[in-house]
Amino acid sequence: MKKPSPPKYLSPASKKVWQSILSGYVMDEPALEILAATLAATDRMQQARAQIDKDGVLLADRFGVMKAHPLIPVERDASGCALRGWRLLNFAAPAAEPKDDE
Repeated sequence: MKKPSPPKYLSPASKKVWQSILSGYVMDEPALEILAATLAATDRMQQARAQIDKDGVLLADRFGVMKAHPLIPVERDASGCALRGWRLLNFAAPAAEPKDDE
């Protein structure tokens, strides 16, 4: 049986996770959809985290009042979706790859 290709919208890192998982497991169509959504949520979480890291957790509004970065809820929600997806698939979330500067 041919292994399904990862969705095109996933990041290269998520595509590697997809291929790694499917090299050891056979999944039905609903599980593949959950896996795709889980990896997409992980990508979204990492994108939000990168922007928050770049901009800072607090940003000044037009009046100079410090407010929480507007991507914090995006990161939180994507993180929750990713964790739920890994739980539904009975997997532990893959460990984050260390950054180059660490």
